[in-house]
Amino acid sequence: MKLFFKSLFILNIVSFLLSILYLVFPIETVYLNGYGLLLIVTLTGNIISSVIGSQSKKADFAYLILSSAGLIAVMLLNTAASLSPTNTSSRSILSIGILFLMMILGAIVTRTPHTKGQLEDFSYHKDSQKRKQRKSLESF
Repeated sequence: MKLFFKSLFILNIVSFLLSILYLVFPIETVYLNGYGLLLIVTLTGNIISSVIGSQSKKADFAYLILSSAGLIAVMLLNTAASLSPTNTSSRSILSIGILFLMMILGAIVTRTPHTKGQLEDFSYHKDSQKRKQRKSLESF
């Protein structure tokens, strides 16, 4: 699990840096498809890590809410930007900010995974412990 969170943390940092490069040097090459694939993998991994849980439940919930509402907003804002005849790039500054915020919050979520002691907070873990205790008492 630690490897998953560490690799996602690195993916968030790389995606953030590549996003800055993309904004500074807006070129159209085949490499942008690789960047898009990396961004999809990073954002999907961030959602999975938020569901699994990190040490900050507030960051997990904030990321899940931002990913739900934010990606819909990005879609709508970029559509609105592409309808404007004066906007030739079809990019909304607000949608770019939302994606940057998602990568920063994703890095916060993935910087530290749950430890084994924290998993005891979940009810399913407590229930399984209670069942084991009952089974051991019934066997006597």
